[in-house]
Amino acid sequence: MASSLLWTACLTFLLLATVTKGTPPKKAVEVPFGRNYAPTWAFDHIKYFNGGSEIQLHLDKYTGKRWWDQKEFQDLDAAQYRRLRWVRSKYTIYNYCTDRVRLPTLPRECKRDRDI
Repeated sequence: MASSLLWTACLTFLLLATVTKGTPPKKAVEVPFGRNYAPTWAFDHIKYFNGGSEIQLHLDKYTGKRWWDQKEFQDLDAAQYRRLRWVRSKYTIYNYCTDRVRLPTLPRECKRDRDI
């Protein structure tokens, strides 16, 4: 009885090993991708306001004209920089932009910080 279970287990293992190793990989299916592809979520230029009245958004996602790209949102004002300095002084553990021992040259992303 024990030998038949052992043989069954060995044969099952060998069969599975040869089947999984012996099958050649399948060729990838080449599907052409359309040039003017519009995803299914591209209809978000229509929003519903107050539960039903429909509004059209004039600045869609493909123009690159967003509210945060306007001039007044490109930089912080003086009060916002004061708050930023306060938060950095209270909560910053390590600032690699000010570590001149490890980084003798200023990293590119640190050049914009006024408070360095």
